[in-house]
Amino acid sequence: MHFIRPHQQDLIVVKAILEIFARASGLKTNLDKCHISPIQCNLEDTVSLLRHFPGRLDPFPTKYLGVPLSLKKLSKKDLQPLVDKMNDRLPSWKSRLLSKAGRAVLIKSVLSAIPMHTAMVVDLSPWAIKQIDKRRRAFLWKGSDDAKGGSCMLAWPKVCQPLELGGLGFLDLKLFSYTLRMRWLWMKRTEENRPWSQLPDKHEDMVLSMFQASISIELGDGNRSFF
Repeated sequence: MHFIRPHQQDLIVVKAILEIFARASGLKTNLDKCHISPIQCNLEDTVSLLRHFPGRLDPFPTKYLGVPLSLKKLSKKDLQPLVDKMNDRLPSWKSRLLSKAGRAVLIKSVLSAIPMHTAMVVDLSPWAIKQIDKRRRAFLWKGSDDAKGGSCMLAWPKVCQPLELGGLGFLDLKLFSYTLRMRWLWMKRTEENRPWSQLPDKHEDMVLSMFQASISIELGDGNRSFF
């Protein structure tokens, strides 16, 4: 639920609606398990909200569906759990018993997929991408969590090139994250029935430039075109 301003009358009405829904469907909302994330709320508004919706205060940055959300740029501390998630995968694999081809398959199917969900929404910082690539590179060449330059048979940018260009076809996380977020711009233009399609949004300049260079627009009745 989102409240523009948590006025007492609105809170009472919403709580009554939830109670009616619970009696009609049997699905009761457990308010004690609710998380409350105030945005520019004063102390009085927060206290009023907690009075009607008792729950745990969860200030930003917070998580939604596993993705860290923040009102400002995410810090290293916020992205560290993503890096740790990759580290947790490595000890369970008998990497020393795998060939480099086997390690490459695991990197493409697992390690490269772990940050994908987050990259759809969040612009991964250069630090986070460096940490993830460090572990992918070390696992590929040595089967460990660290590898020096002399252990690498091919430069990492070359590894991330397509097979037809002499690379190994690994994902370039920075470029791939751009393409993932371009998807939202495409759906906003093509799927107007989505509830968020008319909401104002903000995208990185690189994502906007790539999107504009990738599409062509055919004018129809002009309802969605502004000059």
